[in-house]
Amino acid sequence: RAALHRLYGRWFVHATDAGPYLASIAGGAGTRLLLASAASEEERSRARLFAALEHDQDAATGWLADPDPRIRSGAARILAREFTRADGEVAATLAQLLAELEREHEPAAFHEILAACLAPLERAGPDSSAVRRLRTLLLGLTQAPADLRCLSVVDALARLSWRTQDLRDEGHVLFVIDGLGRWLASLCERDRLRGANDPDPLLGVLAGLHGLCARARAAGLGEELRDGAARDGVHAVFADPAQDRRCAAPARMTMPLLSTA
Repeated sequence: RAALHRLYGRWFVHATDAGPYLASIAGGAGTRLLLASAASEEERSRARLFAALEHDQDAATGWLADPDPRIRSGAARILAREFTRADGEVAATLAQLLAELEREHEPAAFHEILAACLAPLERAGPDSSAVRRLRTLLLGLTQAPADLRCLSVVDALARLSWRTQDLRDEGHVLFVIDGLGRWLASLCERDRLRGANDPDPLLGVLAGLHGLCARARAAGLGEELRDGAARDGVHAVFADPAQDRRCAAPARMTMPLLSTA
């Protein structure tokens, strides 16, 4: 959709909508001029829309499903302010944001909608229904090593509240720590197989892992950390001599949290 927008200056909703454009528009100087003019008008229209939504924040929910990811991002930023209003409909707004987040695949828009969701949820308990819903989505995305949303996912997982006692289910801090450890190992294996290293996802996972491990150790879970899956994931960073050297320092900082009880 984004690629077709760059070619034709329009956000297509369905694949069939592009048919007439594919058949009748050819590249050339006139087309480039038309696209530049359309892009400029689109930018102005977007600015006018955001200015109007600033005075009618409740209307922003309707724009979360817009084909333009920049409009979805802007609507999410405006809705995040709903949570600071004394008369804000927190539950309804949050439910709408979570629903849109579950079907958002564009990384920048996903980040903005997720940031809006975190505004109230990072203060909520680990067993609240909204936190469980968001947690299920985020943990599911850790199963896709190449997903461009991964940095946003790790940051959010590190900011959510987690249980440090009782049942060791997906709401427990050790569950997410082990999950990030396995994700880290899969990222290292992916880099090894393709013969090229991408440090950004590794650095993001290591940062989130370090914060969560520190939280677990403060709760007296050092022995469990030593025997968990996260240690193997951090060790995988060291085991590959071709791995980007920028990952070594955060890996060294995290390993002591996983090595002693």
